[in-house]
Amino acid sequence: MKLSSHLPKFFFALADKSLPLFYGLGIILIVIRTIPIKEYGILVLVQSTFYLIQNMNEFLVLRPMVKYLSADLRNGKWVIPHSFVLSVTFFCLTLGIVTVLSSSIGDLLHFPSFSNYLIYLWGLPLAFFLKSFAISILNSQVKPFKVFVIDFVYYMGSLVGILLMFLKNNLDTANDVLYVNIVAALSSSIVSLPFVLRYLSSIELKINRQRFKSIFQFGKYTFGAGIGSTIFQRGDNYVLSAILSPIEVATYNAGRTFMRFFNIISQSVNMLFFPIISRLKSQGREKDIKAVIEKGIGFYILLLYPVIVVLILVAKPLLSFIYGCKYPNAHIVFQILLVGMVFHPFLCISSACLLGLGKPRFNMVSKFISIPLNIIGNIVLIPIIGVYGSAVAVVLYMSTESIFLFFWLKKFTNCTIIGIFTRYRDVLSFGKELIKGAKDIKK
Repeated sequence: MKLSSHLPKFFFALADKSLPLFYGLGIILIVIRTIPIKEYGILVLVQSTFYLIQNMNEFLVLRPMVKYLSADLRNGKWVIPHSFVLSVTFFCLTLGIVTVLSSSIGDLLHFPSFSNYLIYLWGLPLAFFLKSFAISILNSQVKPFKVFVIDFVYYMGSLVGILLMFLKNNLDTANDVLYVNIVAALSSSIVSLPFVLRYLSSIELKINRQRFKSIFQFGKYTFGAGIGSTIFQRGDNYVLSAILSPIEVATYNAGRTFMRFFNIISQSVNMLFFPIISRLKSQGREKDIKAVIEKGIGFYILLLYPVIVVLILVAKPLLSFIYGCKYPNAHIVFQILLVGMVFHPFLCISSACLLGLGKPRFNMVSKFISIPLNIIGNIVLIPIIGVYGSAVAVVLYMSTESIFLFFWLKKFTNCTIIGIFTRYRDVLSFGKELIKGAKDIKK
């Protein structure tokens, strides 16, 4: 199996997942530096609540849909309509619960105006719904260029909207950013529709209880893992706000926002490895699966580790240049998080490949083991060392989960640490093919 045969798709996947990086730079250079610290903390909490709900729906409903569609496109006639119904039901239930408990949530988070942002918490899922659904369908068929177009409309639309508001001196609060996000998401949802019409033309509108059961059979494990991922990605914001205040949330995220680059890599890896491993597994190509995994991890290590060292060394002057004196301790948060990224190649590739192998239960179990350590770390360390406690808890989480995930991946594929490093010639060859592929795409 030549991993290089998928290079054009990987480049488009990487280009797509680079869009949040450009958007993130806009957030850093415009939003974080412009709006008051407390408003940025509020923005993070509102967006975290939305992404909490969005991510849970993805893992419960959309991931199973991707799995069934990538295995056989003919499954679309039943899995697409059933997934649609489940998604709508899930959003209505979760948003209803948040609405009823909004006052209590605001008191817990030292965020008394939380209920004033319910309009955005309902508006964001509505605006994102078709976009997210279409992207999941396209990902199942490994169509990264079309996904790129859809995401381009959202991220660049949001960035342009924020920039225009800044130039007109209308960028003052979290509300302004959230309004722009909703408009851009609606636009990208409209753009996504033509890309998926052919997949919708053959669906069966008949709803069957057994089909829901099939989705839940796979989704219960991805949902369990998704809960863990969401707690890891968003939970520290809530703990920080509950123990300290939204202002500390802003400081922590000023340092953590630079980790967006690694999230891009993780999402690109999942977008590529999940369907490829799934397809190889269905074809019984065990040897190729082992080769793809070992080459993938080896090449990622080769690229990542030098970057980590450089970023740790330049973190303080870089963040001081960007933020000035507004967030003086953000660089320490960033440096601590970078240490945890040493485990990232094993974590993200193992997770994606276990899903492709049809072993989502082990992703869930790894979350159930590592997430409690993360929560305990936050609760114990935040009162002692403040925002740095959340960063240390992240390192504890990543190291624990990567060890368990790779252990299980090794069990099912026979890939090894030694195997990864003995493929250095293949990795170097792959690097040359990667560069060649980039030149071919430019032509």
